[in-house]
Amino acid sequence: VMLLVIATAACSGRPQEPPTDAWRAELKSWQYPAPLPSFPLVDDNGGNFTLRDLRGPVLLAFAFSRCAVPEACLRTTERLREVAADSDPPRIVIVTLDPKFDQPAVLAAWKTRERLESAVFATGAPDVVGALASTVNVFAIGQAPELNHPVKAVLLVNGAPAYVWPDNTFTTADVQKEIHARAAQ
Repeated sequence: VMLLVIATAACSGRPQEPPTDAWRAELKSWQYPAPLPSFPLVDDNGGNFTLRDLRGPVLLAFAFSRCAVPEACLRTTERLREVAADSDPPRIVIVTLDPKFDQPAVLAAWKTRERLESAVFATGAPDVVGALASTVNVFAIGQAPELNHPVKAVLLVNGAPAYVWPDNTFTTADVQKEIHARAAQ
């Protein structure tokens, strides 16, 4: 039975989770704007991945499913839906700031509710999510659903932060402009 489980994991096509402490060691030496450490995340289908596994530009945002603040998470997903509708959108990854509640089934329902089928909704261990968010100066304070946090979207190019938009100020044109500016370098 153990061999069957190993064979299934190896053939699933999903990236294997890095050793639990690999991201911690990378984080100790990480400096902005180097590629982010290989934080072990779980997608809305329950698959393991890291942001390094994703190719091409990635638009990373932080939100949580139970947020009721129209100017925060709800606006973030609205803006991301607009970017996703572009003819050449970047990969979109939304990392929850409420990882204890926002497990894969909740993320999948949230993804459907927000009509962001092409996006990856992700969670992880609370310490992983907290460390990832803090690399771009996003800190969640309080308990969901009364969770307070800054609203940011981050363009990652080759896994490294390339541009940060605060307060949902990004538009599809802004994102495309920054992607093309990085491609020209």
